[in-house]
Amino acid sequence: MADVSKTEGVAEELVEKLTDFKNGSENFKRTMQYVLSNIKYHRYLDVNSHTVNKEIKGVLEKLQVHSKADKAEALQVVVDTFLEGPLVSPKASHPKSDAHYSVLSVLLLLAGTPTSQDYEEKTEHERQNEEPDFDWPKYLLEDLPPIKDFNEPSSDEWEDEEEVSIPEEPLNDSGVITDQSRHPTDNTSQSQLAILSHVTGSTVTGGGDADRSWLSRNVVVQYWQGEVDMTMEGTHKYSQIARQWETHEKEQSIFPIVNCMHDLTETHIIRETLWILMGAEESFVFQRHGNHFEVRENIRVNHLTPSSLNTMLQSLANDGSCILQLQSFVNDMRSCPSAYCNRGDSALSSQESSRCQTYEAYAEALAEFLHSFRNALVQIEKTVLVQEQQMTLANVMDQLSPWMPKVKLLAYVHNKAVVDCPQQKHVYRVWYLLDMLHNSIMEHYSMGDSSKEIVNLLVRIWLQSIRPYVDFIDRWLTLGHLFDPAHEFVIQRNSAVEVKSPHFWQEGFTLDRFQTEESTHRGQIAVPPFLQPVLRHIILAGKCMEVLGSVGQLGTIRTEANLESTSMYSNLITSTKDMDDICSSSSIAMATEEEQDESATRTLVVQQLQLPGTTDPLLAKNFDEVLGTLLDSDEKAEERYSQSDASILPDVNNMPLLLVIKRSLYPSILSRCNVICQQLVNTLKTKFDLMANLAILRKFYLLEDGDVMCDFYVDIFEKLRRQESWSDYLYLHGHLQEALGRRYPEEIERVTVSVSSDEISARLAARPIHALDGLTLHYQVDHPLNIIINSQSLDVYNRVFRFLLQVKRAKHSLDQVLADLKKETHEDEEGKPVTNSAPVVGTRMDDAIIKHQLYLLRFKLMHFVNSIHNYLMTRILHTTSLEFQDDFNRATDLDGVLSAHENYLTKVLQRCLLHDKVSLVREAVVKVLNIALVFQRKWDAGIHTFSDDSINKMESEFNNCSIFLSTMLINMTKRGAFPHLAALSFSLASLQQSTTSSPSK
Repeated sequence: MADVSKTEGVAEELVEKLTDFKNGSENFKRTMQYVLSNIKYHRYLDVNSHTVNKEIKGVLEKLQVHSKADKAEALQVVVDTFLEGPLVSPKASHPKSDAHYSVLSVLLLLAGTPTSQDYEEKTEHERQNEEPDFDWPKYLLEDLPPIKDFNEPSSDEWEDEEEVSIPEEPLNDSGVITDQSRHPTDNTSQSQLAILSHVTGSTVTGGGDADRSWLSRNVVVQYWQGEVDMTMEGTHKYSQIARQWETHEKEQSIFPIVNCMHDLTETHIIRETLWILMGAEESFVFQRHGNHFEVRENIRVNHLTPSSLNTMLQSLANDGSCILQLQSFVNDMRSCPSAYCNRGDSALSSQESSRCQTYEAYAEALAEFLHSFRNALVQIEKTVLVQEQQMTLANVMDQLSPWMPKVKLLAYVHNKAVVDCPQQKHVYRVWYLLDMLHNSIMEHYSMGDSSKEIVNLLVRIWLQSIRPYVDFIDRWLTLGHLFDPAHEFVIQRNSAVEVKSPHFWQEGFTLDRFQTEESTHRGQIAVPPFLQPVLRHIILAGKCMEVLGSVGQLGTIRTEANLESTSMYSNLITSTKDMDDICSSSSIAMATEEEQDESATRTLVVQQLQLPGTTDPLLAKNFDEVLGTLLDSDEKAEERYSQSDASILPDVNNMPLLLVIKRSLYPSILSRCNVICQQLVNTLKTKFDLMANLAILRKFYLLEDGDVMCDFYVDIFEKLRRQESWSDYLYLHGHLQEALGRRYPEEIERVTVSVSSDEISARLAARPIHALDGLTLHYQVDHPLNIIINSQSLDVYNRVFRFLLQVKRAKHSLDQVLADLKKETHEDEEGKPVTNSAPVVGTRMDDAIIKHQLYLLRFKLMHFVNSIHNYLMTRILHTTSLEFQDDFNRATDLDGVLSAHENYLTKVLQRCLLHDKVSLVREAVVKVLNIALVFQRKWDAGIHTFSDDSINKMESEFNNCSIFLSTMLINMTKRGAFPHLAALSFSLASLQQSTTSSPSK
């Protein structure tokens, strides 16, 4: 508590300066109380107990994180004891006072790194037994003569003993310090002295029995340096088989060959065998030559013949060569991982150019197998080192027998798929690897239960090897970008085509195909077998992701579809594990049923043998042994299966690989592809108004909006009738904008028109009906609608548009002739003179006959043109548009939308007689349309321009075209090739009947 007796006056001045309260008022008194209370009871310089407790708690948590739980517990006990106890004297009991926390705060500030200090707690017993240092030798030797030192050279007690030359430094690598008070006896063996001399590096004339015994048991003679271990000589009669055999060969040979042999024990060879199988590249027994091991020729084991020793060593050398090849590949892949991400293929060395993610994943799978194999070798080596049981080469090979077939199979697959691969590009090398693994799995699966472990191993390696491929797909369908630095994925992005290009959907991605002429797979897509069924869906979804990314919709689809929740590979492993559990339960159930069947069969056989009649005890015993053996084998197999260890990767050897892929991998890929494709279709429909744009195309190109387009083309028809110029760009563009501005002002900037004068001049000379063949409408479409409404589809729309203009022009011309006839008839009825630009030649009767023939011809032409017009505008364009809308609504992806649109355009071309299959029908129709234009031109020139010959010629040409069309359409309809032409054939058939009956009348 602070002394505030002298500060009241200062506090009053402070309150008066800061406030306007008067001294003695209620507010002044309350303010003074507040100020004096803060001055008296402040804790500005006192330690905060809560802060100290928080810091101590943090130190305890940090010790727990650093795995020092005992230290944290001891600290907690000490702190609690300190806080609860007195600080100065035992009589003053003030626990957890400010002084306690002040001391703890100082200690916390002094503690720099409490986790780096070692702490050893002393027990209570040790604390009680601690005594002050006391010189006991001085106390006990008091008043006694001094004892002589044993190391003094003048000591008489050791003058007659033999000297021992022992080095001053301790023995190297043995961990044994010899007792200098002991010396070897006279009968010490020379071999033990040699061993001790070899270890110490100096001359040894004697030593302790225990030390020499330990060295003889634990130090190996350097047989690789030519030293000979004399302890290998045995007294058993079979311990000299090798020497006896060599002696026999020398006696049988005329010119015996004397070789310097290295005598080894089986233990030496076993240990070197284990070393090379563990991955050692240098060995005395097995010499390395390239990527394989060869057995040293001058090796001898006393109790084995050279042929038997060579057979076993050669087999082990082959196994070591397989391990060496696999381990070398793993080391190469691990030496410089991801080197392909930093430099291009041209800058890579020959060793680095073979690296890719699939090879690295395959190498890691091999490394896991080799690691488990080494664990088994370590257990064998521990047994050898303990020396509690006799280990021979035959025993070691028997213990390695479950592993060696797997090692040889992996080496065979590795050599075929990796070493002997004829291709250089990564995509082809990856295909060879995955295809080889796939074929090996299917081949060994067909062998049944005898290859279960091998199939399981191959499936595990295959599952790990395909991980980069699955990750490529996962990242592409999640991030919208295909990242393949080593170019090992079968799908490659064409960087020359931008995503906003109208050719992106067809040319944005390419598939790698085998191009080598000597390859048996020339022209085949280099896609792994497991991806072939879903390759199209993957490409489609990848394109959709890039399109969605270009329009800024990737974030939306990731959020709505939850694409980043789990990876495809995790789903593959999880679903495969679940399938394995189901398969295991089903296999156990099947085994139970089979066991019941076997038991029933055994009971039935026993009952048959017990029937009255001739009894054969030998046959009964054989049946019992056979059935019992089968049941015992099934029980043992089930026991082994139930005791098998669980693994990270599932055991799927009970099911075919294709079924595993179909149930585990394909659902994950297809579900994500469907979500992405549906999202793009919905985006095109909602945000970019795809249906509205297609409707605009039908209104303008297919003339569905007759009012707007009629204002555009009627004026052009009138100019053609008056033979005025109409192909001026400014005139056409202005006239089109004027027609669109009345109802579609927002489409003025998107729809333009152009004229190709070359096509007009080339075709107009032949027939006037082709005058508008150079007219082209242009519709501007932005990305991503340009994928669907592209230049090819607009060309089809323009072809239909020009053909419809021909029909509209012919109909308009005949309508104008009809208007002139009505006008002329009206003037005749009123008695007014007929005004005609051309002079009338001939009698009144001749003119009436010609007019009557012209009326009939115009009626026939009008009937034909109206039939074609109604057929096109109602039965074809409208019906086909309804079919297209149904197909469009059923489409779930962009390919479905494109297919529906392309089918719609193909149907429009066929049904509008523009397809090459119906070119003859189209030519006949165009001839009739051209006759209508010629008829209108002659009519405008005057009746005098018509003659009997010209009229008969036009009628003959029209009748021939009409009969031809009617006959051909009827035949097509009967064959069922073009059912949509049935209505047109019926309409033209009625016209043919009227045509054939008119001459008789």
